[in-house]
Amino acid sequence: MKKLQPELDKNPKTLAVDIGYKPMLVVIEEYISLQASLDKKQKEELERVVKNISVLARQSNIHMMIVLQSAGTENINSTTRSNLTKVLLGNAQSNILFATFGTGVDLPCVNTKLSKGQGLIALDRITILRVPKITDMENFKEVVDCGAVG
Repeated sequence: MKKLQPELDKNPKTLAVDIGYKPMLVVIEEYISLQASLDKKQKEELERVVKNISVLARQSNIHMMIVLQSAGTENINSTTRSNLTKVLLGNAQSNILFATFGTGVDLPCVNTKLSKGQGLIALDRITILRVPKITDMENFKEVVDCGAVG
């Protein structure tokens, strides 16, 4: 953000991608297990850092993926949760749908079983997400490994 700030001063709508910053993906797998492994102070620091990234990241071309079994506010800070794109893969009971996307939202196919590789994603509205089947693992691995860090 410090490197981006001079450009933001010129044009507040500037995005990092507009001035050549490559996208970065931060992945936190099993977020609830990670939290459970930390003491109180470490957990608070983790939540602070994740919340800050979720609020500031998009403008910096940083994207965050947090994988967890339940996206309720008891498992993830509500500010963080509200700043993330929610994805729910597979079929879920209505209480899981509403815990993920919130109450009072228009959910497509609530009473329809989703096919294999389908889920829901909240973008401008909640819509069906279709994950393509990967049949060529060698080429997929080559694409994923290209530029991957960590």
